This record gives sequence, C-alpha cells and structure tokens, in this order.
Amino acid sequence: MKTRIISGAVLFAILIPTLIIGGNLLLAVLCLVSCGGIYELSKVFKQEKSLLMFIAFAANIFLYAGMVLIKEIYFIVELVIFFLFILVCYVIEYPKYKLNEVVVPLLAFVYAGVLMSYIYRIRMNDSGIYLVWLIFISSWLCDTCAYFSGVFLGKHKAFPVLSPKKTWEGCIGGVLGATVIGTGFAAVFADKITVFKYPIPAIALIVFVCSILSIFGDLAASAIKRENNIKDYSNLIPGHGGIMDRFDSVIFVSPLIFYFINLLEKVM
Repeated sequence: MKTRIISGAVLFAILIPTLIIGGNLLLAVLCLVSCGGIYELSKVFKQEKSLLMFIAFAANIFLYAGMVLIKEIYFIVELVIFFLFILVCYVIEYPKYKLNEVVVPLLAFVYAGVLMSYIYRIRMNDSGIYLVWLIFISSWLCDTCAYFSGVFLGKHKAFPVLSPKKTWEGCIGGVLGATVIGTGFAAVFADKITVFKYPIPAIALIVFVCSILSIFGDLAASAIKRENNIKDYSNLIPGHGGIMDRFDSVIFVSPLIFYFINLLEKVM
C-alpha cells in the first residue's frame, strides 16, 4: 500500500501541471502514454514484434500529430484508413498473419490510442481546464472511494469471476463518493464553467453516470488479463501495474464524458 500511495502521488505530481498547461505538452504526454498502452496490449497477445503492431504505433503517432497540425482530426476517417491498410497488409502477406493478428492492432489502437486522445479534446474545449478533471473524479476517485467502501462495508460479491474483491457495497460507495466530490468540485468552480447554464446539476449527472460506467472500464481490462492469464499489464508503475492497469477506467470514460458535455451543454 505504501508503494501504491507513493506511485499515486508521483502520478498526480505529473498529471496536475500537465493538465493545467495543456496544449502540446498534454498532447505529447498522452501520445507517449497511449503508445505505452499499445505496447502493453501487444505483449499480452504476444505480437510486440509484429509488423501490424508497428503500423498501429504509426497510426497512433499520426493521430496525435494530426490533432496539432489539423486541429480537428476525424477519428472515423483515420480508423477506416488504418483498418483498410491493415487488411491490405493481411492480403499481401497472406497466409503469414492469422485473423486475430489483424484484430489485435485495431483493438490496441482504438483502446489505448483513440480513447486516450479524448482527454486532450476535453481539455482544449471551452472550460476544459476544469471539465477535464471530471475524467479522474469519475475513474480514479471513484475507484478510491470504492476501495474504502469495500474494505469497511463490503459483503456481497459483485463480479466474482472477473474481480473477486469487488463488492456491491464498494461499487455503490465509489459511485456515491465520486458524485459527492464531483458536485463539490462543480460548486467551487461553477462561475468558471461556462459551457453549462446549470453547471452543478450537469456535472453531478455526468460524474454519477460515468462513475458507474468506469466500473465496466476496469472490468474490461480485467477480462483481457484473465483471458490471457496475466496479473498486470506490466510493472511500469510500482504498486499499480502498467499503463493499462492504471488508465483502464480513465480511457473508458474519457469519450463518454466528452459526448455527455456536448449533449448537456445544449440542454443544461
């Protein structure tokens, strides 16, 4: 636990100035972190030396570079181009690659690359310097509240196969704790969050819904690990595991929060 706390403190020490500064610094950090996530996924599926995975790395770098050069990158366009390029390589090299070796690079690029990039998109939008923190309130702080709720109150297993330590009491405590923190955050910065007419209820709703969904982000990453018989994606972050261990729920909720913000700014 001591190692976990120290590592968490170091992560926040890096995260806080990076999110405050934003811009190219945030983009470079996210690109580096997402490349690390792609590499971890490639190792899980034993494809770290595959040409198709190198193409996934290239697509990821192009994605983040495009967000600087083009300002507005169309994810669906790059995703389609990347998918078609992968299929061309599959055909040219046939029968060198199996179908799963085609699917994994696509999974890694979307999972660790595209989803991670929504952190930048939220930060660089209106009121983004405040709204970007909803990602970490809905994921990391939800996880922290869930841990302590589970330790002190947990009795009923929620997902015994995927995550034996998760309890319904922990999940509920995590969601409620994150929602309370998110509502307090909104109250403090309400006059600075200009994208919503009613920022406090809008942010409370976003955090409540995305905290629930963040649990599935954690479970999705756990499912991949269990299917491939590994404990952690890597040992890069002492006490936490790898990038995909620490950022699993973060990258899951990032696009959801982005689209919730765009939806609710029109009605709230």
